[in-house]
Amino acid sequence: MSYLRCSLLAGSIIFFLCIKLDAQDIGGDIVTGFEERKARAITALNKHTLPDTNRVIALIDVLATALIQKQRQELLPYCEEAMALSRKLDYAEGLARCYIWKGHYFKASLDRAPPTFITIHLLTLPKVL
Repeated sequence: MSYLRCSLLAGSIIFFLCIKLDAQDIGGDIVTGFEERKARAITALNKHTLPDTNRVIALIDVLATALIQKQRQELLPYCEEAMALSRKLDYAEGLARCYIWKGHYFKASLDRAPPTFITIHLLTLPKVL
């Protein structure tokens, strides 16, 4: 009985070692998909030229197209614009979503948000009861 188990185990190991396992190359798909998503989001953003909450939402939609750190770095100016406009409009939800996105950006690039980022930006949050 143990001979049968050993032969079965050896056969299984040899079988799995002989199978060619290729990892999928998703790098090109992520980049290609990002460019398409970003182009659609920027087209929608261009429809909102007035400085209102709709523009903030469209800017946040542009930010949502980034999946990897390199893409997020490219979209950082959109985050800055959305944050400035949210402050100007006193739009707390837009500002909060920008802080979350920027927190993910810093977490990925530095493995933690810099302490100065946290303390300075927490002081600038609008006072909510």
